[in-house]
Amino acid sequence: MALMAASSLSLSHAEDIFGSAYGPLLDMPANLFSTPVPTSEYRRGAIANMQITQNGSVSLSVRFQNRVHRQTAVFVEDVDAGEPTWVADFGTTPSGHQLKAYLFTNVGDVVMEWLTPTGDYYFHSELSRGASSRNDSEMFPKARPYNTVSFEESVFSPDDESNPPVLVGSGHGILLISASGTSIFAGTLPDGQTVTGGGQLTRGGYTFHAPMMLRTLSGRDTLCGTLAGVDDPNAPGYLKWVKGASFSDAILPSGGWANVGPLTSPYTPPAVG
Repeated sequence: MALMAASSLSLSHAEDIFGSAYGPLLDMPANLFSTPVPTSEYRRGAIANMQITQNGSVSLSVRFQNRVHRQTAVFVEDVDAGEPTWVADFGTTPSGHQLKAYLFTNVGDVVMEWLTPTGDYYFHSELSRGASSRNDSEMFPKARPYNTVSFEESVFSPDDESNPPVLVGSGHGILLISASGTSIFAGTLPDGQTVTGGGQLTRGGYTFHAPMMLRTLSGRDTLCGTLAGVDDPNAPGYLKWVKGASFSDAILPSGGWANVGPLTSPYTPPAVG
């Protein structure tokens, strides 16, 4: 069932929604977008980015591992909704699904929702509004420029189901966050591979997160999801780690996937001199 029916619509007060929104798309069914993307890339996830102008125009880009889908629409206000709500209709996908986005101005989050041709719920994902590291309040911790990130032990599910699950150890890395919220990560996975990536800080719910897709140098492994932007054990990040098949992989030559819970802690570099 759809979130709501957008009936009486208006473009007034569009400045209330001006800005950006970001978030990961995980565990997606294939063929959600018109851009041809292999099923293997849908499996790895993608990072969605919405740029919204003061007149309500929205540009959507969805970055997969090797492909980018782009689409445009216009947010219009549903004046009959029980709360301040804006709706953007992105049309029908080649698979026959209807894609709409709902922006709730009281919380600032965006919900992307796909419906079946009969109007039933099919898939959804949430995006959070972009933030700078200077967005602060007395209630929530502020994002710091230098952070260490630790990857907890993970259990891999092999693509070859005849093989047992594989436990891998911990990993680590550094998360740098600029004043504008631009975030860069570099680290080492439990199997010794170097992994890097970047994204934009968001303020979703109660804390900061940085949605991003991390990649190994070989490009065979990806981790897609969010890194926590602050030290908050109650709001860890979440990444889906997908390993491609490779005979040279000492851990999982058949390929597989695991859920990873990264934890972020602030770091104060030593004084120079």
